[in-house]
Order: sequence, then C-alpha cells, then structure tokens
Amino acid sequence: MQGISQERASPKFSGLAFFDALGLDAVLRAAILCLLYDRRRARPSAPGLSIRQIEAMVEATAVELSAAVWYLKQRGLILSDDKSSLQITVDGMDFLVSNWPLPEDVMGFIKREAIAVSQALPTPAAKLDGESELGTLNRALARSSV
Repeated sequence: MQGISQERASPKFSGLAFFDALGLDAVLRAAILCLLYDRRRARPSAPGLSIRQIEAMVEATAVELSAAVWYLKQRGLILSDDKSSLQITVDGMDFLVSNWPLPEDVMGFIKREAIAVSQALPTPAAKLDGESELGTLNRALARSSV
C-alpha cells in the first residue's frame, strides 16, 4: 500500500496546471459560500449542509472540495456544527457580499440537478428585458458550460 508519506519519487510541482487551478479554487470557495448562504436564508432553523450534500451539489473532486472547505474554515467563513454540518458564519456572509461573485462563475460549479426551479414571478428587471428568471438562469448556465 502506497500513501503520500511513502511516495517512491520526489514530490513534483504541477506546473502551469497550478496557475489554471488557482482561480478556479477561489470560485469553488465562492460557490460553497453561496450554497451555505442560500441555505441559511431558506432554512434558518436548519442552516447547515453536510459535506455529502455539498458534494452532491457541486462539480468538484473530493480533493478540491476538501481543500476549499479547509480554507473556508481556517478563514472563519464557515464552521461545523455539532452534527458536522457546515454553516456559513457572519464573516462568511459579509465576505460574500463584499466580494460579490459573478453568477456565471458560481453556476459553473453547481450541478444542474442541484438548482431549484423557482415558481416565483420574474424580477422587475427581468420583466423589463422580457426574460424570465429561468431564462436568465439558463443563459448563465449555457455561458458557464462553453
């Protein structure tokens, strides 16, 4: 059995792939914060999501997700409750509002089946444009998958 501590060769730097991943890591963290913020707003009496629930909602490997959660916990932007569910903190909410992520970036990490289809009326801005809320969402999803 070979583990990280038993690597046969010297560790290697991932090279240019590291720099490509750097920006995506920040967007993944924003996506996780968005999920937890949305959960806090929608279910204030049960504001947490388990790591499995988040894993089922985002397009990320277990390693990417683990690194993102570690970072967010270290920064105090999320925390684990007594049942190991993750919750956004006030600092996490403030961070998200201060560093407003682009919807098309975040939606690129959210699995289609994890998106709720709203039955609400379109927003006033969407009514003016003649575009429904679902149309706006589909447009953002289409751009993120290109």
